[in-house]
Amino acid sequence: MAVLNLFKWVEKENSTKQCGNRRSKLFQSEKVEVYKKDRDVALLDLIINFFIQLLRVAKGMVTAEMFQSFQNCDVMQKMTETFDEETGLQYKKFMAYPWILTVTWPVDMDNEDYPLIRPGSYWKKFKANFCEFTEVLIQQCQCSILCDSYLLDTIISLLTGLADSTVRAFRHTSTLAAMKLLTALVNLNLSLDASKRNLERLYEVEKNRTAGKRTNSRLDQLEKKRKEYEQKPLEIENMMNAIFKGIFLQRYRDVIPEIRAICIEEMGSWMKIYPRTFLNDSYLKYIGWMLYDKQPEVRLKCLHGLQGIYDQKKLVSKMDLFNSRFKDRIMSMTLDKDHEVAVQAMKLLVLMSQLGIFHMMERYGCLLWKQ
Repeated sequence: MAVLNLFKWVEKENSTKQCGNRRSKLFQSEKVEVYKKDRDVALLDLIINFFIQLLRVAKGMVTAEMFQSFQNCDVMQKMTETFDEETGLQYKKFMAYPWILTVTWPVDMDNEDYPLIRPGSYWKKFKANFCEFTEVLIQQCQCSILCDSYLLDTIISLLTGLADSTVRAFRHTSTLAAMKLLTALVNLNLSLDASKRNLERLYEVEKNRTAGKRTNSRLDQLEKKRKEYEQKPLEIENMMNAIFKGIFLQRYRDVIPEIRAICIEEMGSWMKIYPRTFLNDSYLKYIGWMLYDKQPEVRLKCLHGLQGIYDQKKLVSKMDLFNSRFKDRIMSMTLDKDHEVAVQAMKLLVLMSQLGIFHMMERYGCLLWKQ
């Protein structure tokens, strides 16, 4: 039975959001079953027929071979693009365990023609479907194969390799996929936190109800579940760290502003929905630094992300160092040459002022900036 082409499916999935989401879950549940039967074939289909085809490399080619031995140091090291003088092609070979992938493309490939940057409503919907696909992939895999040390490890390895490319299409597409993947993992950890709290309550109720009894199968099952919920978030955190260190830290200062904007936008959402991990000075500094970005779209993403944080009073206590380091920059942005950036900077200052972050003289200064 031929494996379904995921790229073609996502390309056609341009119907209403509700219907599309329902079909997406159904389709991916079928793919999970295929994966359980033959994970090597299913994984290769996911890699080549989806992530690689998404790049739409004209005249390009992807070949895959099974990894045989860890003694092959040429593959184990991080490789950069290489030019083959005989064929006139560029190629990049990297590990996406258990596959060794070789991506080949012409030197004169058009860097301005790939799905993510094509104009029109069709490709805008395509991009939305692609992002949704990544989210639903995590949802459908969470109960069975997410932490099998194979599926996500291979996908993260693939995206890390592509994000290190000199080719814009590779970097842009893989960075978007990776950032959306990390966001999906953040949401999954939030869900697991809620499930863990409910399980703890059930465990305590059952423990009190059966106090004094010798054995209780229900209590044993709950105890087993508790251990699973303790281990799973740790595994997900490791995946999140791998994406952050391997891709975000390499791409948030990319020369392409669209790529920088993707990184900052997703980071803003991580801080808002998962402050326990991301809302600290180790991560906040990246948004602070990018407030100085030359491109207004990147500065806007920073301001929007900060608005989401300052809009929640319970999060402000973690912003003290950030406030002292970057509030002057935020105030100066009310005079930004880009009108929308100036407007959003003023909205952010209003939020900060309402929370009592500014002293009286600074508030007076804000009014002067506004004038």
